[in-house]
Amino acid sequence: MAIVDIDDSAYERLLLTLTNGEQVELVLEDECVLVYFEGVKIGEFHFNCYEQPVSPHMDETIARLTHAFLEGENGRFKGQGIGTEAVRFFVQCTDYRLELPENDGIRKDDGSHLVGDGPGFVESLRKKLRAGLL
Repeated sequence: MAIVDIDDSAYERLLLTLTNGEQVELVLEDECVLVYFEGVKIGEFHFNCYEQPVSPHMDETIARLTHAFLEGENGRFKGQGIGTEAVRFFVQCTDYRLELPENDGIRKDDGSHLVGDGPGFVESLRKKLRAGLL
């Protein structure tokens, strides 16, 4: 399965249609994106947002990805681009600069660390970020 259509007609919501016709909804809520399938939460992507000075009179908001879960439905929605769309959706809605965690095996103060599919997912995001696709 993969994403074949994205409906962004609702405010702070995206409806993703997959190749098999199933639909997954992304909902922006505070500093996270919640992922639903048939009304049941199957994942969530959390960001720690903070201000960083870029000049004496201007700050930039940074959104650091701290938690990424897409485990619902036994993880069957992983590897289809839903996580990437969730991150892209958050960045587009907020206009914050994305910061991704390092794969150094250390649990950070914000709780971020990479386990399971995390290192591969973050590396994929890094490539897309460098290519201007996020």
